[in-house]
Amino acid sequence: MLTQYQQVMNQHRQRVFSFAYYSLRVKADAEDVTQEVFVKLWQNWQKIDHLKVGGWLMRVAHNAVIDHVRRQKPRDDGVDRWGFLPRVITTVVLLLFVVICMLFMHQLMKNSGAFLSRSLAFPKSFPSVLCPVSVADGLGCLCIL
Repeated sequence: MLTQYQQVMNQHRQRVFSFAYYSLRVKADAEDVTQEVFVKLWQNWQKIDHLKVGGWLMRVAHNAVIDHVRRQKPRDDGVDRWGFLPRVITTVVLLLFVVICMLFMHQLMKNSGAFLSRSLAFPKSFPSVLCPVSVADGLGCLCIL
């Protein structure tokens, strides 16, 4: 029994390890999973169909990888650590865009010496959504040029 087990282990060790390493990308974790798989093989040696041992090992390796990932997943403590970041960045970029557009409009009006309407300040091909007045209106703020 021991020699048969060693033969199976020698025959399939690299395949199990490669699968675990491909899935986890960390050598130490892949080695741990490989060891778990062959411990389970030893524990179930009498119960498994030895003609299908390769498939059995890969199924056990697959399940062991999933279990390992679940154990490594951080616990949810109710604190949203990074979920707010995209909203903050979007808001800051939008506000910077509004300020830059307002400065641009102010410079245009200052240089022309006349009041420029929205249609004169931006060509018709310019998306109206990006007009600083439209953006300011969308944000619910007063656009003073």
